[in-house]
Amino acid sequence: ARTGRALLTILGVVTLVFLMVRLVPGDPVLAILGDQATAEDRAALRAALGLDRPFLEQYLSFLGDVGNGTFGVSFRHREVAVSTLIAEVFPDTAALAIAAVLIAWAIAIPKMKPRDSTPITVSICSPSYSLPSASIVFLRPVGSLSNVVMS
Repeated sequence: ARTGRALLTILGVVTLVFLMVRLVPGDPVLAILGDQATAEDRAALRAALGLDRPFLEQYLSFLGDVGNGTFGVSFRHREVAVSTLIAEVFPDTAALAIAAVLIAWAIAIPKMKPRDSTPITVSICSPSYSLPSASIVFLRPVGSLSNVVMS
């Protein structure tokens, strides 16, 4: 039951990301080529990016790209998979997340009341309280995905 709900949640999030990227005002083709591009250049780029295909076909292609882990091709860096761009920024994001957790522990552990803490409770409880909120930092590359894809 949990796995089914998790899969439905993931499908819902993927669908929302697709809709937000596709329905945001503006045209990625114009953003890439600019106003001076000819109609033929715009049509060629639209075909190369798959933006000329029907909406449902674009969605199914997007689901396939998410399913195989490439997340498609960046609008900004053509011929580069979005997963490659995410992999480039992930080490910095992970370092930032680890630094945030260490700083949070450095501030929180000394402020604990002596009656509330023993070395065992500190080592067990601190990560369990701080990691769920700090794990949001790991979503930064995913949040950047819309910038990478749309830019």
